[in-house]
Amino acid sequence: MTIENKAIQHVLALATYRSFARAAQSLHLTQPALSRSISVLEGRLGVQLFDRTGSGVDPTAYGRLFIEMGAEIAMREKELVREMLLLKGVEVGELSIGAAPYPFDISATTAVSRLLSRFPKLKIQLTQGAPLEILDRVLTRKCDIGVADIRTLHDEPQIQLEPLPVHVGVFSCRPEHPLAGRKMLPVSDILAFPMAGSTFPPQLAEIFEPHLSAGTVDKVSRYFTCAVYTASLNCARQIAMESDVVLLAPIIAIEKQLRGGGLVVLDCHPNWMRTNYGFITKRDRTPSPATLEFMEVLRDIESKTMAKEDALLAEYVIKNK
Repeated sequence: MTIENKAIQHVLALATYRSFARAAQSLHLTQPALSRSISVLEGRLGVQLFDRTGSGVDPTAYGRLFIEMGAEIAMREKELVREMLLLKGVEVGELSIGAAPYPFDISATTAVSRLLSRFPKLKIQLTQGAPLEILDRVLTRKCDIGVADIRTLHDEPQIQLEPLPVHVGVFSCRPEHPLAGRKMLPVSDILAFPMAGSTFPPQLAEIFEPHLSAGTVDKVSRYFTCAVYTASLNCARQIAMESDVVLLAPIIAIEKQLRGGGLVVLDCHPNWMRTNYGFITKRDRTPSPATLEFMEVLRDIESKTMAKEDALLAEYVIKNK
Protein backbone atom coordinates (compact mmCIF):
# COMPACT_ATOMS: atom_id res chain seq x y z
CA MET A 1 0.00 0.00 0.00
CA THR A 2 1.25 3.48 -0.90
CA ILE A 3 0.37 6.45 1.28
CA GLU A 4 0.63 9.76 -0.52
CA ASN A 5 2.52 12.59 1.09
CA LYS A 6 -0.59 14.74 0.76
CA ALA A 7 -2.53 12.38 3.04
CA ILE A 8 0.25 12.51 5.65
CA GLN A 9 0.14 16.31 5.61
CA HIS A 10 -3.65 16.22 6.11
CA VAL A 11 -3.34 13.95 9.16
CA LEU A 12 -0.59 16.08 10.68
CA ALA A 13 -2.59 19.25 10.21
CA LEU A 14 -5.67 17.70 11.82
CA ALA A 15 -3.56 16.44 14.73
CA THR A 16 -2.17 19.94 15.22
CA TYR A 17 -5.45 21.87 15.11
CA ARG A 18 -7.80 19.15 16.45
CA SER A 19 -10.49 20.71 14.27
CA PHE A 20 -11.47 19.95 10.69
CA ALA A 21 -12.35 23.59 10.09
CA ARG A 22 -9.06 25.06 11.31
CA ALA A 23 -6.96 22.25 9.74
CA ALA A 24 -8.72 22.70 6.40
CA GLN A 25 -8.07 26.44 6.54
CA SER A 26 -4.36 25.89 7.16
CA LEU A 27 -4.19 23.54 4.20
CA HIS A 28 -6.20 25.86 1.95
CA LEU A 29 -8.88 23.19 1.56
CA THR A 30 -12.59 23.11 2.18
CA GLN A 31 -13.71 21.27 5.30
CA PRO A 32 -15.61 18.60 3.30
CA ALA A 33 -12.52 17.97 1.16
CA LEU A 34 -10.34 17.39 4.22
CA SER A 35 -12.98 15.18 5.81
CA ARG A 36 -13.16 13.04 2.66
CA SER A 37 -9.36 12.75 2.52
CA ILE A 38 -9.17 11.49 6.12
CA SER A 39 -12.08 9.10 5.61
CA VAL A 40 -10.52 7.66 2.45
CA LEU A 41 -7.21 7.10 4.24
CA GLU A 42 -8.90 5.43 7.22
CA GLY A 43 -10.80 3.20 4.81
CA ARG A 44 -7.59 2.16 3.03
CA LEU A 45 -5.83 1.45 6.31
CA GLY A 46 -8.83 -0.31 7.80
CA VAL A 47 -8.47 1.62 11.08
CA GLN A 48 -9.81 4.80 12.60
CA LEU A 49 -7.18 7.50 13.09
CA PHE A 50 -9.31 10.06 14.93
CA ASP A 51 -12.26 9.96 17.32
CA ARG A 52 -14.79 12.62 16.40
CA THR A 53 -16.04 14.47 19.48
CA GLY A 54 -18.31 17.42 20.06
CA SER A 55 -15.33 19.68 20.66
CA GLY A 56 -13.21 18.43 17.76
CA VAL A 57 -11.09 15.31 17.19
CA ASP A 58 -8.69 13.18 19.22
CA PRO A 59 -6.12 10.76 17.75
CA THR A 60 -6.71 7.09 18.41
CA ALA A 61 -3.85 4.69 19.21
CA TYR A 62 -3.57 4.08 15.47
CA GLY A 63 -3.66 7.82 14.91
CA ARG A 64 -0.87 8.49 17.39
CA LEU A 65 1.38 5.93 15.69
CA PHE A 66 0.59 7.37 12.28
CA ILE A 67 1.26 10.91 13.50
CA GLU A 68 4.61 9.94 15.05
CA MET A 69 5.90 8.18 11.95
CA GLY A 70 4.26 10.62 9.56
CA ALA A 71 5.97 13.54 11.27
CA GLU A 72 9.33 11.80 10.81
CA ILE A 73 8.61 11.28 7.11
CA ALA A 74 7.53 14.90 6.69
CA MET A 75 10.65 16.14 8.45
CA ARG A 76 12.92 14.01 6.26
CA GLU A 77 11.16 15.25 3.14
CA LYS A 78 11.63 18.83 4.26
CA GLU A 79 15.32 18.20 4.91
CA LEU A 80 15.68 16.55 1.50
CA VAL A 81 14.16 19.57 -0.23
CA ARG A 82 16.44 21.86 1.78
CA GLU A 83 19.55 19.86 0.89
CA MET A 84 18.63 19.85 -2.79
CA LEU A 85 18.08 23.61 -2.79
CA LEU A 86 21.34 24.20 -0.94
CA LEU A 87 23.20 21.93 -3.34
CA LYS A 88 21.75 23.86 -6.24
CA GLY A 89 23.18 26.96 -4.65
CA VAL A 90 26.54 25.18 -4.05
CA GLU A 91 26.16 25.74 -0.31
CA VAL A 92 26.64 22.08 0.50
CA GLY A 93 27.51 18.96 -1.45
CA GLU A 94 30.56 17.09 -2.63
CA LEU A 95 32.97 17.64 -5.49
CA SER A 96 35.76 15.34 -6.65
CA ILE A 97 38.45 16.83 -8.89
CA GLY A 98 41.41 15.20 -10.60
CA ALA A 99 44.20 17.41 -11.95
CA ALA A 100 47.46 16.72 -13.76
CA PRO A 101 50.61 18.39 -12.35
CA TYR A 102 50.57 21.59 -14.44
CA PRO A 103 46.91 22.60 -13.94
CA PHE A 104 47.06 21.36 -10.34
CA ASP A 105 49.85 23.84 -9.64
CA ILE A 106 48.75 26.73 -11.87
CA SER A 107 45.03 26.98 -11.22
CA ALA A 108 43.20 24.00 -9.68
CA THR A 109 44.48 24.46 -6.12
CA THR A 110 43.71 28.17 -6.16
CA ALA A 111 40.27 27.50 -7.63
CA VAL A 112 39.47 25.08 -4.78
CA SER A 113 40.61 27.65 -2.21
CA ARG A 114 38.39 30.33 -3.69
CA LEU A 115 35.44 27.96 -3.95
CA LEU A 116 35.76 27.00 -0.28
CA SER A 117 36.03 30.63 0.80
CA ARG A 118 32.61 31.19 -0.75
CA PHE A 119 31.04 27.84 0.09
CA PRO A 120 32.72 26.57 3.29
CA LYS A 121 30.33 23.63 3.70
CA LEU A 122 31.27 22.16 0.34
CA LYS A 123 33.26 18.92 0.63
CA ILE A 124 36.02 18.70 -1.98
CA GLN A 125 38.47 15.97 -2.90
CA LEU A 126 41.36 17.20 -5.07
CA THR A 127 43.58 14.46 -6.49
CA GLN A 128 46.81 14.98 -8.40
CA GLY A 129 47.95 12.46 -11.00
CA ALA A 130 49.30 11.80 -14.48
CA PRO A 131 46.94 12.63 -17.40
CA LEU A 132 45.95 9.01 -18.10
CA GLU A 133 45.19 8.48 -14.40
CA ILE A 134 42.91 11.54 -14.44
CA LEU A 135 41.09 10.25 -17.52
CA ASP A 136 40.52 6.88 -15.85
CA ARG A 137 39.14 8.53 -12.72
CA VAL A 138 36.66 10.52 -14.79
CA LEU A 139 35.57 7.47 -16.81
CA THR A 140 35.06 5.38 -13.66
CA ARG A 141 33.15 8.25 -11.98
CA LYS A 142 35.72 8.57 -9.21
CA CYS A 143 36.09 12.20 -10.26
CA ASP A 144 33.35 14.62 -11.25
CA ILE A 145 35.80 16.51 -13.42
CA GLY A 146 39.38 16.24 -14.59
CA VAL A 147 41.86 18.89 -15.70
CA ALA A 148 44.64 17.35 -17.78
CA ASP A 149 46.27 17.21 -21.21
CA ILE A 150 43.54 16.59 -23.80
CA ARG A 151 45.49 16.42 -27.07
CA THR A 152 45.05 12.62 -27.36
CA LEU A 153 41.44 12.50 -26.15
CA HIS A 154 39.43 14.17 -28.91
CA ASP A 155 38.27 10.83 -30.36
CA GLU A 156 37.15 9.43 -26.99
CA PRO A 157 33.32 9.12 -27.28
CA GLN A 158 32.61 8.87 -23.54
CA ILE A 159 34.04 12.23 -22.55
CA GLN A 160 33.46 15.89 -23.17
CA LEU A 161 36.37 18.32 -23.46
CA GLU A 162 36.85 22.05 -23.01
CA PRO A 163 40.29 23.49 -23.80
CA LEU A 164 41.87 25.95 -21.39
CA PRO A 165 44.49 28.65 -22.18
CA VAL A 166 47.78 27.48 -23.65
CA HIS A 167 50.87 28.08 -21.49
CA VAL A 168 54.43 28.39 -22.80
CA GLY A 169 56.85 25.83 -21.42
CA VAL A 170 60.54 26.30 -20.73
CA PHE A 171 63.44 24.07 -19.81
CA SER A 172 64.97 25.06 -16.48
CA CYS A 173 67.74 23.89 -14.18
CA ARG A 174 69.73 25.04 -11.15
CA PRO A 175 72.19 27.92 -11.72
CA GLU A 176 75.16 25.58 -11.14
CA HIS A 177 74.04 23.14 -13.86
CA PRO A 178 76.58 22.43 -16.66
CA LEU A 179 74.10 23.82 -19.23
CA ALA A 180 73.25 27.04 -17.37
CA GLY A 181 74.29 30.16 -19.25
CA ARG A 182 74.95 28.45 -22.58
CA LYS A 183 73.36 30.07 -25.64
CA MET A 184 71.16 28.45 -28.32
CA LEU A 185 71.14 25.00 -26.78
CA PRO A 186 69.90 22.13 -28.98
CA VAL A 187 67.19 19.96 -27.42
CA SER A 188 69.49 16.97 -27.63
CA ASP A 189 71.97 18.57 -25.21
CA ILE A 190 69.24 19.15 -22.64
CA LEU A 191 67.74 15.68 -23.02
CA ALA A 192 71.13 14.14 -22.35
CA PHE A 193 70.27 14.84 -18.70
CA PRO A 194 67.46 13.15 -16.73
CA MET A 195 64.13 14.95 -16.72
CA ALA A 196 62.01 15.28 -13.59
CA GLY A 197 58.24 15.25 -13.84
CA SER A 198 55.27 13.13 -14.76
CA THR A 199 54.31 11.92 -18.24
CA PHE A 200 54.01 13.60 -21.64
CA PRO A 201 51.67 12.63 -24.51
CA PRO A 202 52.76 10.71 -27.63
CA GLN A 203 53.14 13.92 -29.67
CA LEU A 204 56.00 14.97 -27.40
CA ALA A 205 57.20 11.43 -26.74
CA GLU A 206 58.38 11.21 -30.35
CA ILE A 207 60.79 14.05 -29.61
CA PHE A 208 61.99 12.61 -26.31
CA GLU A 209 62.22 8.93 -27.29
CA PRO A 210 65.75 8.89 -28.76
CA HIS A 211 67.16 10.31 -25.54
CA LEU A 212 67.27 7.48 -23.02
CA SER A 213 68.76 9.59 -20.26
CA ALA A 214 65.67 11.83 -20.16
CA GLY A 215 63.16 9.02 -19.69
CA THR A 216 61.32 6.19 -21.44
CA VAL A 217 58.37 5.76 -23.80
CA ASP A 218 55.71 3.17 -23.04
CA LYS A 219 55.38 0.76 -25.97
CA VAL A 220 51.59 0.52 -25.62
CA SER A 221 50.35 3.97 -24.62
CA ARG A 222 53.27 5.79 -26.30
CA TYR A 223 53.38 8.19 -23.37
CA PHE A 224 56.79 9.42 -22.24
CA THR A 225 57.66 8.96 -18.56
CA CYS A 226 60.36 11.16 -17.08
CA ALA A 227 63.50 9.46 -15.76
CA VAL A 228 62.76 10.96 -12.34
CA TYR A 229 59.02 10.34 -12.16
CA THR A 230 56.79 12.30 -9.82
CA ALA A 231 53.20 13.49 -10.21
CA SER A 232 54.06 16.46 -7.98
CA LEU A 233 55.37 19.51 -9.78
CA ASN A 234 56.48 20.89 -6.43
CA CYS A 235 58.63 17.79 -5.93
CA ALA A 236 60.05 18.04 -9.47
CA ARG A 237 61.01 21.68 -8.91
CA GLN A 238 62.81 20.80 -5.69
CA ILE A 239 64.75 17.99 -7.35
CA ALA A 240 65.79 20.26 -10.23
CA MET A 241 67.05 22.89 -7.78
CA GLU A 242 69.22 20.39 -5.95
CA SER A 243 70.64 18.20 -8.74
CA ASP A 244 71.54 18.21 -12.43
CA VAL A 245 68.07 17.00 -13.38
CA VAL A 246 66.28 19.31 -15.85
CA LEU A 247 62.66 20.41 -15.67
CA LEU A 248 60.20 21.16 -18.48
CA ALA A 249 57.26 23.21 -17.18
CA PRO A 250 55.18 26.29 -17.98
CA ILE A 251 57.17 29.37 -17.03
CA ILE A 252 54.31 30.52 -14.81
CA ALA A 253 54.82 27.36 -12.72
CA ILE A 254 58.40 28.28 -11.83
CA GLU A 255 57.96 32.01 -11.22
CA LYS A 256 58.95 31.86 -7.53
CA GLN A 257 62.00 29.72 -8.25
CA LEU A 258 63.15 32.06 -11.03
CA ARG A 259 62.75 35.16 -8.91
CA GLY A 260 64.37 33.45 -5.94
CA GLY A 261 67.36 32.25 -7.97
CA GLY A 262 66.72 28.56 -7.43
CA LEU A 263 66.16 27.90 -11.14
CA VAL A 264 67.27 29.50 -14.40
CA VAL A 265 65.72 29.24 -17.86
CA LEU A 266 67.76 27.37 -20.45
CA ASP A 267 68.18 28.96 -23.87
CA CYS A 268 66.10 26.51 -25.88
CA HIS A 269 62.58 27.48 -26.96
CA PRO A 270 61.04 25.26 -29.67
CA ASN A 271 57.41 25.97 -30.56
CA TRP A 272 56.17 22.57 -29.39
CA MET A 273 56.76 23.47 -25.73
CA ARG A 274 53.14 24.42 -25.08
CA THR A 275 50.51 23.03 -22.73
CA ASN A 276 47.27 21.63 -24.10
CA TYR A 277 45.20 20.82 -21.06
CA GLY A 278 41.49 21.34 -20.46
CA PHE A 279 38.40 20.16 -18.62
CA ILE A 280 37.46 16.49 -18.93
CA THR A 281 33.93 15.39 -17.99
CA LYS A 282 31.93 12.25 -18.66
CA ARG A 283 29.51 12.87 -21.50
CA ASP A 284 26.53 11.05 -19.95
CA ARG A 285 26.97 12.63 -16.51
CA THR A 286 25.22 15.94 -15.83
CA PRO A 287 27.65 18.33 -14.10
CA SER A 288 26.63 19.24 -10.55
CA PRO A 289 26.24 22.91 -9.58
CA ALA A 290 29.51 22.62 -7.63
CA THR A 291 31.28 21.31 -10.74
CA LEU A 292 29.99 24.19 -12.85
CA GLU A 293 31.04 26.70 -10.19
CA PHE A 294 34.54 25.19 -10.03
CA MET A 295 34.86 25.42 -13.81
CA GLU A 296 33.85 29.09 -13.78
CA VAL A 297 36.34 29.95 -11.04
CA LEU A 298 39.18 28.06 -12.73
CA ARG A 299 38.48 29.73 -16.10
CA ASP A 300 38.83 33.11 -14.42
CA ILE A 301 42.14 32.13 -12.77
CA GLU A 302 43.54 30.76 -16.02
CA SER A 303 42.56 33.90 -17.92
CA LYS A 304 44.21 36.23 -15.39
CA THR A 305 47.35 34.06 -15.34
CA MET A 306 48.10 34.77 -18.99
CA ALA A 307 49.05 38.44 -18.44
CA LYS A 308 51.49 37.42 -15.69
CA GLU A 309 52.94 34.74 -17.97
CA ASP A 310 53.52 37.25 -20.78
CA ALA A 311 55.47 39.44 -18.34
CA LEU A 312 57.63 36.49 -17.26
CA LEU A 313 58.39 35.53 -20.86
CA ALA A 314 59.39 39.10 -21.62
CA GLU A 315 61.70 39.17 -18.60
CA TYR A 316 63.31 35.74 -18.75
CA VAL A 317 63.07 34.64 -22.40
CA ILE A 318 62.58 37.45 -24.91
CA LYS A 319 65.10 39.89 -23.43
CA ASN A 320 67.77 37.17 -23.38
CA LYS A 321 67.45 36.24 -27.03
